[in-house]
Amino acid sequence: MGEVRFTTEIASSLGEVFAAHVDGPRIPDWFPGVRSIEDISGPLDRVGTSYRLRFGALIASRCDVVAVDPPRMHARTWNARPLGSSGRATMRFFEERPGRTRVDFHATYELAFGPVGRIIARLRGVQRRAERDMRREIDCFKDFVEHR
Repeated sequence: MGEVRFTTEIASSLGEVFAAHVDGPRIPDWFPGVRSIEDISGPLDRVGTSYRLRFGALIASRCDVVAVDPPRMHARTWNARPLGSSGRATMRFFEERPGRTRVDFHATYELAFGPVGRIIARLRGVQRRAERDMRREIDCFKDFVEHR
């Protein structure tokens, strides 16, 4: 199982950052590669809500909200199998000072293809790619929040 952790700071208030994060219809505006969000079962700030991120005609990822403490924490699982990864991402939000929010990101993930995927996930290049992709996702979110 792979793991990615990092922290970033967003020039916006805690409430605005959290609200942007759980604004389902706007996810394609900031999540790299997402073309649309489909089948949203409810608000993204409620445990049990599910939705699908569509990346292309054949690639989609089912997501489930598994933990929420508005506006301080949001956790979701994803499953893009049989070809993609699956895992859990948790974001914790802290108001550092007025108008500045720290975001602590933590994700654990597994690659597709069972035992072969577990071996591939240990390769340093694969780990760096996973971290780069997840950092890019949060950097795009940061840009979205700061420039909307």
